[in-house]
Amino acid sequence: MNCFSAPERIAFKGSIRLKTAVLFLVAIFFSNSYAGAGKVEVSIHFHDSITVNDTIITVGQLGQISSSDEQLAHKIARFSAAQSAPPGYSRFLNTDELILFRLQPHFGNVAFSAAGQKRVKVHSDYVEKSVEAFKEQIIQFFSQNTDWKDDEWDLTINNMQRSWKMFRGETEVSFSELPSPYPRGSFNLSMIVKQGSGKFTVPVSCFVKVSSAVLVAKEDIRRGSPISAQSCTLVTMDITRLANTPYRTVSELEGKLAVRTIQRGAVLNDRMLRVAPVIDRGDQIMIGFENSGIRVSVMGVAREPGVVGDRIWVENMQTKRVLRAEITGRGRVTVFRGEENI
Repeated sequence: MNCFSAPERIAFKGSIRLKTAVLFLVAIFFSNSYAGAGKVEVSIHFHDSITVNDTIITVGQLGQISSSDEQLAHKIARFSAAQSAPPGYSRFLNTDELILFRLQPHFGNVAFSAAGQKRVKVHSDYVEKSVEAFKEQIIQFFSQNTDWKDDEWDLTINNMQRSWKMFRGETEVSFSELPSPYPRGSFNLSMIVKQGSGKFTVPVSCFVKVSSAVLVAKEDIRRGSPISAQSCTLVTMDITRLANTPYRTVSELEGKLAVRTIQRGAVLNDRMLRVAPVIDRGDQIMIGFENSGIRVSVMGVAREPGVVGDRIWVENMQTKRVLRAEITGRGRVTVFRGEENI
């Protein structure tokens, strides 16, 4: 039997709902209080705008950090918030997103609170530099990496006025390799400029004038003739625009023959000479064949000239068979594996 009237029943149910709601809110309050227990409170008062001079923006640059734990506050201040804009440009940082997506996941035991600006404008400071500012480093790099003597070369940098914006901070500079140990005339270098975690490349256009002692023919040298110290002399001249590589020491001429007739006064270069063959066409030679540790040698005739390491055609004098063989020394060749028996 129901002892409440209809209005009383409605009032009673309303009272139950109210009590339930109050208990629920109390439970949430104590739950949040319990969850926050043991966490260190850190507050950040963000600036309206800042200027940075590095590739990285730290939290400490963005605002004033307050906490009872000074060591923790210092750690958060040094924490990377984002990458800065290129030198001379600006970007905006959302402080709520910074706390939610960068700080809170990394510092799980910290209760962050924020004040001040919600969007911080971060301007990247800059200084304008040109290739000319790195002239001494470019010359030093060339000097350390070329095989020309110091008194043989004169380096000119063509694009000294090429400029760019960069941070004011510390700079590390390195260079790409020279095109060769003996560069002559025009060539390009890549200068790699590194600041913080970022780097960029600046092309450097160079021209090197080279004056060096080179070998010049004292007399006409016939084709096929060997080159000796008596047939040439050292002359110092500008060799910057010579098309081929000149010879600079007599020792480089040892064992070489003239490819063509060389006129008196000509600068000797690598296109005029060739290594004298150790076997000429028609020479009698010893043909060696090795199989399963057994070596057999027979007499033969060279069908073409060559130097050590060349592969030439030879003829077995006994069988008249023509074979492909490698020159291993003066008057000696070895048949390749896989060739037919000789």
